[in-house]
Amino acid sequence: MPENALEISNLSFAYDSRRQILNDISLVIPHGQVVAFMGGSGSGKTTLLRNICGQVKSEGEGEVTLLGRPLTNISRSDMYELRREVGVLFQFGGLFTDLSVFDNVAFPLREHFNLSPSTIHDVVMLKLEGVGLRGSARLFPSELSGGMQRRVALARAVAMDPKLILYDEPFAGLDPISLAITARLIHKLNAALNATSIIVTHDVAESFRIVDYVYLMWQGEIVAQGSPAEMQNSSLPYVRQFVDASTDGPLPFHQPAPPLVQDMGLRSNT
Repeated sequence: MPENALEISNLSFAYDSRRQILNDISLVIPHGQVVAFMGGSGSGKTTLLRNICGQVKSEGEGEVTLLGRPLTNISRSDMYELRREVGVLFQFGGLFTDLSVFDNVAFPLREHFNLSPSTIHDVVMLKLEGVGLRGSARLFPSELSGGMQRRVALARAVAMDPKLILYDEPFAGLDPISLAITARLIHKLNAALNATSIIVTHDVAESFRIVDYVYLMWQGEIVAQGSPAEMQNSSLPYVRQFVDASTDGPLPFHQPAPPLVQDMGLRSNT
């Protein structure tokens, strides 16, 4: 196990020439930590997560080193092998609706390993026990509440005992009880698996209870970073506005745009 689960150096990324999404991102996440990427909608958090898991690749400058493996020029087969060590919880769970709870959790095991049915059964039951849903193994996602679906997705994300777990908005749409349960499970599973967890989230209160470190992003850049205590006590305007959920501050509501009369095809009377 490398000392650092993730190293990013001077990463920039754009989906096309019209708008830069990430701009010169550099960070290091030591093994064993629970880290949050936070920021407003459109700040680049999910795009950064997609670069980390190799779903997209920058064609410009910068390097992502995942679990000691540089992703630049990595082959398709090597990336497939590396993903065995990375678990992903997609936004809103991303469960297969036509598969049972059991088969959803079993899916990555069947995809990546040649295991006997009895071994798969035992591993799946252990993972479902860990999220409190062993009794729901034969149900389908449509038969579960939103919070329970998220816990199934969490069991699937850790089915292969990954070294790195990526969470894309794991608290979105959850009621306060389900949110607290999910946050506790993320912290508990990270410790049990001796893994590293990266959480993309807007939720300040619950995230600050479980994470070791926070990166605050805005317009594709890291504008602040520190421990939850450091962020809560920070006097930086960016941090204060986000932590306090204030409408006033350097993070604007409106994206840059020409005057409204221009876009509406109106003409000034002057």
